[in-house]
Amino acid sequence: MSREQMPLSLPVAGNNLIRTAMDATRPGGRVMLFASTQRSEVAIDPAAVCMDEKTLMGSYSASVDIQDETVGLVFNGSIDFTKLISHRFPLSEAVEAIRLAANPQPDSMKIVIQPGA
Repeated sequence: MSREQMPLSLPVAGNNLIRTAMDATRPGGRVMLFASTQRSEVAIDPAAVCMDEKTLMGSYSASVDIQDETVGLVFNGSIDFTKLISHRFPLSEAVEAIRLAANPQPDSMKIVIQPGA
């Protein structure tokens, strides 16, 4: 794989894959730790961060241990999640929708682009 073909951004599913993801990411790329809720230690190459300017970043999500419960809440209809949608845009107004999502206002919660609407 050439450097141009290397991924710009990779999601990481487990701590044992962080080093692999950092190695596979091209210089200037990003590795996202998504839902890493278990505390532990991992070895990384500091030169990958400093010399290759790779970014290791995190994004919080609930533990996988409660995902079955969450799926139940979503699919059994006990909570109306459509009330979280504050704005709906047709595909022809996608640029405006993205602009609003990038610059949220006090009345914007979830912005949805609906092709065919």
